[in-house]
Amino acid sequence: MGMLDVADLHVSYDGVKALNGACLTVAEGQITSLIGPNGAGKTTLFNVVSGLVQPTAGSVRYAGHELVGCAPHAVARLGVGRAFQDPRVFRNLSALENVLAGVPHSASENPLRALLGLDRPRQRAAVERAHELLAFVGLAAKAREAAWTLSYGEQRYLSLARTLAMPARLLLLDEPTVGLDGDSISALLGLLGRMVREEGRTVLLVEHNMDVVMGISDRIALLIEGKDVAVGTPSEIAQNPLVLEAYLGVRFVAAGR
Repeated sequence: MGMLDVADLHVSYDGVKALNGACLTVAEGQITSLIGPNGAGKTTLFNVVSGLVQPTAGSVRYAGHELVGCAPHAVARLGVGRAFQDPRVFRNLSALENVLAGVPHSASENPLRALLGLDRPRQRAAVERAHELLAFVGLAAKAREAAWTLSYGEQRYLSLARTLAMPARLLLLDEPTVGLDGDSISALLGLLGRMVREEGRTVLLVEHNMDVVMGISDRIALLIEGKDVAVGTPSEIAQNPLVLEAYLGVRFVAAGR
C-alpha cells in the first residue's frame, strides 16, 4: 500500500479506451514519474485521480480514502493538489493575491468576525504564508506585480506556489518543464527536491523530458495504451526494452538484442 494506489482503472471516450486496466502505486515521500508516448493515458489518469473524470471501473485510494466518486473539491480537501501544464494564473491579480487564493481560510468565513476585526490574526498568518511560498519559488521580489507581467517560467512557479499553499500532501504535476529553458528546468528540479525534503510532500509527475525523469525520480512507471507495462527505478527503466521501443521506436524481438 502506498500513499496513492490506483487499481485496474478503465476509462473510455466514444468507444476508445484511454485507460485499460491501469495500475499505479505512489510511495509517500518520493517522486514517482509517469511516462509514456502521446495518447498513453497519462493525463486521463491524472484527471481520474483529481476527480475531473470518473472511471467506468477501478479504484483510486489515497491515504485510505476511495477517490472514485469524489468531486474535485473533495479530492483537494483530502490533500491532493494539482498543477496543470498551463500555469492558469489569475492574470489581473498580483503574485501575492494569486497565492492567497490557495491559502486555507485566507478569506473570512464569518462576516461578523470580519466586522469585529477578529479574523485579522488569521489574515496576517495567511499573508505571511503566501510571502513564504513566493520566496520558496524565487518570486519574493515579484509579490506586488500583476501575474500577467511575469514571464512564462515565473507564471509556472507562481502556479506551483498556489498549489503548495493548499494543504496538499500529494502533488500531481503535469509536464512542469514545458516551455522552460535549461536554467529554469534546473531551478525547478531543485525546487521539487526541496518540496519533498523540506515540505514533506509526495510528488506524482507526468513528464516527457527523460533527462528530468531519470534525474529526479525515485520510481518510474511506463504507461502504454492505457496499461502500466513497466515499473522500476531509473536505472531499471533505462534498460527496459519496452521503454526504448516506446521512446526510440526500437523493436526488440529477442532478449539481449
